[in-house]
Amino acid sequence: MRQSIQVTIFFALLAMQGSCASKDTRTSTDERPSLAAQAPAKPQTQTQPQKQPRKPTSAPATVPARPPVRVLFIGNSYTFYNGGVDAVLEALARAAGRNFACAASTSGGKSLQWHWEEGDARSTIARGGWDYVVLQELSARPVGDPKLMFDYARRFDAEIKAAGAKTVFYLTWTRFHQPENQLPINRAYGTIADELDAIVARVGPAWERVLDERPSIKLHMEDRSHPTEAGTYLAACVFYATLTGDSPEKMPASITTDSGKTITLDPDVAEVLQRAASAVSKRSARVTK
Repeated sequence: MRQSIQVTIFFALLAMQGSCASKDTRTSTDERPSLAAQAPAKPQTQTQPQKQPRKPTSAPATVPARPPVRVLFIGNSYTFYNGGVDAVLEALARAAGRNFACAASTSGGKSLQWHWEEGDARSTIARGGWDYVVLQELSARPVGDPKLMFDYARRFDAEIKAAGAKTVFYLTWTRFHQPENQLPINRAYGTIADELDAIVARVGPAWERVLDERPSIKLHMEDRSHPTEAGTYLAACVFYATLTGDSPEKMPASITTDSGKTITLDPDVAEVLQRAASAVSKRSARVTK
């Protein structure tokens, strides 16, 4: 009897264990804790903490930008060909880390007399803000009628000084087939500049020097009068040297103006032009900006 009871209890215990095991296997996945939640966070790459810059005790001083050197050109096609001497000068100055702001009042074939009587040059000067105003006379007038040139140069000079600027004369070149005229052109511009205590950008003598040294370099166009791109580049180099007192040597042989005009010269040609511009130009510094 006792043995029968023990067997019965043994089988009852086995039934209870089976029931518990069955219940465990029926647990739904929704009831299980998320494996992702249980997984430890991925370890982060350890880096050395960066040192934070020390906060200044006071605001740093602001370095003001240098104001531009403002130059107004008054002239004709000798000034505005090939994108303009004014624009090429700006580009050269920018390449040298200087800030020039140039403008021009020009009209083809016109003299200083015309600019005085008919043009807008006088009102542009009177608006002020210029450091320099460049006067370029009709190419043949310094030879044919220097007194008339002097008359209007004096009038313009008075207006320029009243506006707080300095007069600069653009001493131009002679025509290709008239080399004998370079000397009277030089003399006319030199005479009026001395009288008015003005600056002279000696572009004509620079042309003369280049044509003597390297006649293969074309500075005149086929009309034997107007400048090629090399001629305009040379003129801009002379203005740069004259107004800054610095040599234009080692300037880029290719420059692009703000309007998109690009002048690209052979580096050897550019070197000859730069050297000539430096040789004929005044070395005293003209600007401090």
